[in-house]
Amino acid sequence: MSEQKTVREWGEQLLPEPYKSQFMANLDNPEYKLPEGDGAYYVCDKYNSILHSFYWKLTPQGHDYREQIDDWIKGDGELPEVPQSTERQQSEALLMEFAEWWNNLEDAFKYESPKEAVTDFLNQKYGE
Repeated sequence: MSEQKTVREWGEQLLPEPYKSQFMANLDNPEYKLPEGDGAYYVCDKYNSILHSFYWKLTPQGHDYREQIDDWIKGDGELPEVPQSTERQQSEALLMEFAEWWNNLEDAFKYESPKEAVTDFLNQKYGE
């Protein structure tokens, strides 16, 4: 019987950087989620974990990129060239991080302006 792991665990184990970071970001993006949820469900083998992790065709990398990763995991090819993220993708990712940070604040009312909140977020993320 195959070892059972979550989709997230398989991604962490199987993929080298920067593929792992892309995989995790796509897994956490609500726009790409499968009905099964956040990658916490179990998959019987490592090949299905990548295939059935999220809607690859909706991601910036796309379906063909996923197929090349699948082939690499099976030992049948090379990893695909890593697409460079666009400035817009980087901005969207930063906004998603800010939204999550904001939603987890215990005292959002301590900020006198949105600019003060954004500045605090950026200082925490990148240091002062």
